[in-house]
Amino acid sequence: MSVSTFYDSLASLYSGIYEDWPSSVRAQGRAIDALICEYKGISCDTLERGKLTVLDAACGIGTQLLGVAELGYTVLGSDLSSGEIERCKSEVQRWRVAERVNSLEVRDMRHVEQGEKVDVVMAMDNAVTHLLEEEDLLKAFRAFYARLKPGGLCLISVRDYGKEIPSSQRTIGKTIGKPYGVRVQNGKRFVAFQMWEFVPPPSSSPALGPSAMSDVYRISMYFVDDPNGAIDGTQGNATEGDSQTLKTHVMRTYYRAYSLPELQRAMSAVGFIDVRVREAGSFFQPVIGGVKPQ
Repeated sequence: MSVSTFYDSLASLYSGIYEDWPSSVRAQGRAIDALICEYKGISCDTLERGKLTVLDAACGIGTQLLGVAELGYTVLGSDLSSGEIERCKSEVQRWRVAERVNSLEVRDMRHVEQGEKVDVVMAMDNAVTHLLEEEDLLKAFRAFYARLKPGGLCLISVRDYGKEIPSSQRTIGKTIGKPYGVRVQNGKRFVAFQMWEFVPPPSSSPALGPSAMSDVYRISMYFVDDPNGAIDGTQGNATEGDSQTLKTHVMRTYYRAYSLPELQRAMSAVGFIDVRVREAGSFFQPVIGGVKPQ
């Protein structure tokens, strides 16, 4: 399954990853706002957000874009998934921020260099780690750099893989589970979880043995529907004690467990300066920021 197909399949379910998606949207928007103020060296109380344009180069269904737009920034969004862009368009209307969102388009983050220059480019929630080859990662960072105005800010957020699973434990074939828990969406209850399986990197020799190590893993994202889990006080059509066949949605794609220093070096290599890591605090993942020189 390609990355775009993975997210096309996930588009209708994506908000169910979060226990409270609207609250997460607003919290992430505030966290990004604080980071922009920090890098600009000014108080958020005096920041003129309406004069700043933000490109979300991996906008998905709008989890960061909506919160930033709601705060008053002018926003552009792009994503390689047409399904997620369509849902994002619907969410922009539902959130009543259409006047702040200038465009939403299907575009790979490696090819966002063309278009109006912006003040901020962001690609949050581990988006850049879908790029399994370092040259593709550099290509994306070059595109971000080219799209920014002089003095503009690039923000990415990623998992801290060094803490999640040390490199010494990434044996090919190793599988680990990542539970999200019970979720409710549109009155329906389901269980969400991930499975990670470390696999040979795409450029590796096919002769790699089972004890070899890899930073590349395949993710299987599961949503298990509970048809007897109505949230309206009823018990669906089943009687107590009945069993039912559950419906499971599964989508699969690949990530590379880049370290934070690797990503810092890659951003610096394309010309960004003041490249810094902000450990997970107000944002739920570590954020790496870099500035395009004036």
